[in-house]
Amino acid sequence: MRAAFSPPQKAGSKKHLVIIAICFILVLLAALLLPFWVKISKRPSVSSINPSIGDPGSRMVIRGANFGNERGDGKVEFDGVSPSSSAYVSWHDDHIELLIPIFV
Repeated sequence: MRAAFSPPQKAGSKKHLVIIAICFILVLLAALLLPFWVKISKRPSVSSINPSIGDPGSRMVIRGANFGNERGDGKVEFDGVSPSSSAYVSWHDDHIELLIPIFV
């Protein structure tokens, strides 16, 4: 007849494994969500439009963040219609200056 002895496991060792597993899951979630957070944080946001109502042909300045340093394919729309590219006076990451278009 054989007898075997296993020392009792410490209660703390299971707690350590649980803590390690939770930390691993949190790091994994952070790694998966980071690209989405970066994408959301780079969305353009408008802080002010001056003047808020203007006459066609007058200048308008839109201030905010994350517009990009160049216009590229960016655009501003008035009632769903974009002005021509010549209407854009300047385009910076924190403000856009343009002429209010004349629509027929």
